[in-house]
Amino acid sequence: MTDKSNFINKLITFMNKNYNYAFINNYKNDEGNFDILFDSNQYKSFQIILKDLINELNLNLISFIYSKEVDTYVLAIHKDNKLEFLSLNFYFNYIINSENILEEKTFDGKNYNIAINSNFFKEHFIKNSKLSSNGFSMSFTGPDGSGKTTILDAVEKELSKIFSEVKINHFRPTVIPRIAEVFNKAGLKKEVDEDYSNPHRGGETSKLSSFVRLFYYIFDYIYGYYKIVKPILSRNGVVIFDRYYTDIVADSKRSRINIPYKTIMALKSFVPNMKYNFLVYVDPDNILARKQELTREQILGIYERLDYILDKDKSYVKIDNNDDVNIAVSNILNHIFKEQHKKLIKKL
Repeated sequence: MTDKSNFINKLITFMNKNYNYAFINNYKNDEGNFDILFDSNQYKSFQIILKDLINELNLNLISFIYSKEVDTYVLAIHKDNKLEFLSLNFYFNYIINSENILEEKTFDGKNYNIAINSNFFKEHFIKNSKLSSNGFSMSFTGPDGSGKTTILDAVEKELSKIFSEVKINHFRPTVIPRIAEVFNKAGLKKEVDEDYSNPHRGGETSKLSSFVRLFYYIFDYIYGYYKIVKPILSRNGVVIFDRYYTDIVADSKRSRINIPYKTIMALKSFVPNMKYNFLVYVDPDNILARKQELTREQILGIYERLDYILDKDKSYVKIDNNDDVNIAVSNILNHIFKEQHKKLIKKL
C-alpha cells in the first residue's frame, strides 16, 4: 500500500466513525483529487484531526487555499525520489447548512457519497473568491553548463501536476525593454547586439555605464515583481526564474556591469527576494566537458561569488548537481515542500 492510499484509508475510516460527510458525485480518482462535502458544524474540529493525521504520516502540506465555502489542501508525498500529490477539497456552507444536504448521502460499503446538481453546487459552494494566497517563487543561479535549465524544467514539470499556473522567467521580469534598445531609440547607440551565442561577448564598460545599467535592471525587478510576479502568486501560482539578480552578483560580466560584486550584493536589498533560492554547483571539469563558454578561472570566480552570497543571505540553498540530475531535483522539491509545510500547517 502506498503512502497516499494509506492516508486516504485512514482518513475515510476516521470520518466514517466520527463525522457527517460524503464524497461529492463519487468524485474520487487515481490522480489523487477528492471532493468532499462536510457538515459545517463539525468542520472546525475535524481540521485538528486532519492536521494530526498529516503530521503522523509525514506528508507535506504544500498549499492550503481557503474561502467561505471550500478549503483545499494540497499534500505532497515525497519518498525514495518519487513524488505523489494529493488534493483534498472540503466543501461546506454555513448559510444553507451542509448538514441538511447530507441527509441524502448513501453508503457504498466503504465510504459515503452524495449526488449534487452541478448548478446548485456552483451557486452555493464555489461562487466566492479565494481568501488565501499560497503561491511561491524561486530562482536558480549557477555558471553556464551547470545544468540549471535541466533542473528547472524538471521542477516545472513536477509542480505543474498540481499548480495550474507555473511561469518561467529568464534573468529578469522584462517589463521594460533591453537597455540597448532604449539607447538605440534615443540615438545614443547605433546598433543593438542580437548575437546571444556568446553571453560573455561584451567588452568592459565604464563605471557610469555599469551603474546606469544596474539601476535600470533593479527598477525592472521591482516593477516586474508587482506587475508580473505578485499577481501570479495571488492566484496561487508558481514563478520560477532561470537566473535572477544574483546572477549579476556572481557573473557581472555577462550583464556588462563593471562594479565590485560586493557592491552589487549590497544593492540586492532593493530587489524583491524570491521565496526559495538555489545556487547550482558542478565541478569545473564537468562544466567544461559540456560547454566551453567559460574558462576554469571564470568558473572558480563565479563559485567564489556564490559562496559569498551563501554566507551573506541564509535564504539561499546550495545544490550539488554533479550526479544524477534527479537527485538534485529531489533535494530541491524536498526543501520547498518541507518549508511550505512548516508555514502552512500552523494555519490549521
